Amino acid sequence: MRFRLTDDQRALRDGVREALARRFDGQALRAAVEAADG
Repeated sequence: MRFRLTDDQRALRDGVREALARRFDGQALRAAVEAADG
């Protein structure tokens, strides 16, 4: 079974990604993601 994002979900994902990219650099984002995993 294949799951796909709806147009609205893709728009939300892209908007959040762009907002985070403007606010934080890539290294800070990676550190936050890694900290959330542990």
